[in-house]
Amino acid sequence: MEQIISALVTGGAAIVGVLLVELLTGSKILKLLEKHDDKTDRSKENLSKENLELSKEHENLSREHGSLSKEHVELKIIQNNIKEKQADIISILNQDKSEKNQAFEKMTDKQRELNENVSKLQLFIDDWQRQSLIIDRLEKSNEQIKELNEELREENIELKEQLRKIRNKNRGYER
Repeated sequence: MEQIISALVTGGAAIVGVLLVELLTGSKILKLLEKHDDKTDRSKENLSKENLELSKEHENLSREHGSLSKEHVELKIIQNNIKEKQADIISILNQDKSEKNQAFEKMTDKQRELNENVSKLQLFIDDWQRQSLIIDRLEKSNEQIKELNEELREENIELKEQLRKIRNKNRGYER
């Protein structure tokens, strides 16, 4: 009987020990869970802030993208308009050239000769105008050079006068 009581007391002590260990371990686990919850809450807050910042940045980038897309479309429209105008101009030039060629082919020999003489005369007039412009520029340049030359002559006369005065002054010291 003593053995049974001793076994019961030992078993009871073991059960109390296990319960105490479970209570201590359970409270440690609760503390760890609370710490984990705090860390999780802080992490959630940080992630929330970061998510908000990224959302704002995304909105800004979306607006900028939309603006750039609009500009791109507008530039494409302008580019197409320029291409159309360029094609129109080329068409007009080709048509004009064709009309001139047809008109030239319909001319008599005397008309062709007259046309060639008019063309040569136009080349002569263009050359004469070009040379006239060159002459005008040269005349202006010549005038500027003359003015500069006159200024240099006057300066030279002044310098000679100053040199003469200095020499006269120095003669007084030599004696």
